[in-house]
Amino acid sequence: RTVDTDGVAANGRRYDDGTAEAVALARAHGGEDEFYRIEKTFNSVFLNDALVQGYHGTKSYFFHGKSITRFVDSLRLPRRHPRANYISTMTSRPAILDLLGVRYILSRDMKPAKDKANRLVGSAGDIHVFLNGNARGVAHLYRNVVGESVLADVRPKKRDQALLDWLVVEDPDPMWATLAALESAPATQPTPDADRVHVRLVDDRALDI
Repeated sequence: RTVDTDGVAANGRRYDDGTAEAVALARAHGGEDEFYRIEKTFNSVFLNDALVQGYHGTKSYFFHGKSITRFVDSLRLPRRHPRANYISTMTSRPAILDLLGVRYILSRDMKPAKDKANRLVGSAGDIHVFLNGNARGVAHLYRNVVGESVLADVRPKKRDQALLDWLVVEDPDPMWATLAALESAPATQPTPDADRVHVRLVDDRALDI
């Protein structure tokens, strides 16, 4: 949606609504070199807030690839606007936020505090910043693989939780074959002891594992 040079949109909302200060508070708490996502329970102007206000979010107004739109629609994630390039906020599905590495949630009310995993770390004006203690991070090692058909008829809440423990693929057989081949090959690096991988943000175009 069009925005005038003073940051005000046609619907009366504005980008300079305190979100930038709340994002800065989250970054000061979380560290600049860590890669994680921040999401809001509200829109400053529209679905492309993250792009304009400089944070990594989950909602988006963009032309997305088929794999992303399949992910959104197969999981029956909410769509405020039923178009392929509109991906709405996912804050109503906490396990999905965990899966996608949303570490901080910005809210104008205290509703996120109802989830015990969320802890208030500060406020910027009328925007409260919550730390999501269950955030999985953007890299995770899975040891279980399952086909989409297995979870196709499972209720969303239970399926969302399963995604934290199972790598879900369209056809698992080729992946099992690939994994078996890798296991039989000589190891070039030691197997990690933990299921987590540390990812560092080098700059806006590079991540380091």
